[in-house]
Amino acid sequence: MFEPFTVAHRHPFGRYVFVTASVHGLLTGVGFAIGFYTTAGPLTGRGAVRLGLAVATGLAIGHLWTACSPVGDDLEPNRQAPSHSDQLRETAEASIRPGWIGPIRALGTLAGIGATTWPYTLDGVLFGIRGAIGLVVLIGLTLLFGAGATIGSLLEESEFVLGAQTITAGIAVVGVVWLLP
Repeated sequence: MFEPFTVAHRHPFGRYVFVTASVHGLLTGVGFAIGFYTTAGPLTGRGAVRLGLAVATGLAIGHLWTACSPVGDDLEPNRQAPSHSDQLRETAEASIRPGWIGPIRALGTLAGIGATTWPYTLDGVLFGIRGAIGLVVLIGLTLLFGAGATIGSLLEESEFVLGAQTITAGIAVVGVVWLLP
């Protein structure tokens, strides 16, 4: 169940987690748009713009969802603090659902890309090698982001989720720069 501000109340970074998550998602979307345009933009035209909007929106929502995912039940005011074993059990139980966030986000991003850009992407694949390279890189980076999100979600800490995705974002930037003409 989506519970806003659950993590913000107990997370060391407080509500800054939400700001970081949303900004990170939007910047990632912009990065995808730039990377896609530099590899396939001349052949896909407006598809790069629609791609950026779709990915930026999807990632911003996905990042917020991850940041808002509860680590466990909030402590009631009069409730005795749980033991270490109870905390481990609650964390293990809570990690089951967030662990699926990465693959679901990756598949959702791919679906959004296909639904909004497939006519332009298809032209790029059919009429140029760079278009095909751009599409393959795009799919690969999307799956890479999904893997990073899954690792962070299984660790069940918002800062690890953002950290893992930041690392994959760095790898993505290196890959896009390497493909620049």
